[in-house]
Amino acid sequence: GCQAVAKATESQFDLILMDLNMPYKGGVEATLEIRGQIQSRQCQWQNKAAAASGREEAKALDRNQFQVVTEKSHESSNPDEEKSRRSSPLAEPYIVALTASDLDREERAKLMAQKFDDAFVSPITPEV
Repeated sequence: GCQAVAKATESQFDLILMDLNMPYKGGVEATLEIRGQIQSRQCQWQNKAAAASGREEAKALDRNQFQVVTEKSHESSNPDEEKSRRSSPLAEPYIVALTASDLDREERAKLMAQKFDDAFVSPITPEV
């Protein structure tokens, strides 16, 4: 759990498979902490965009992403700088709860209320 939060803080992920039973910090606690950190970053970016609105244009990219676009950013010829400008630290990962226990509707609904996007019983057997 602690490692999951640290990794999610250091890097950006599209999908996180979160085991519910982990030592030190469980999957629910780790998920809530990750969601809280993302929400905090979103607020910081929104505040920066609002403060810069007099000299820059804040542009909504989707429901969770904001990017400050300046004339200078369009002139960049550095590929790393361009990649950094396009990626957003505001994107929320899709977090899936994994458990070895059976999930009934009530337990599944409880996980969704705890900010999981989905839940599966492990091991997962892929259908061919």
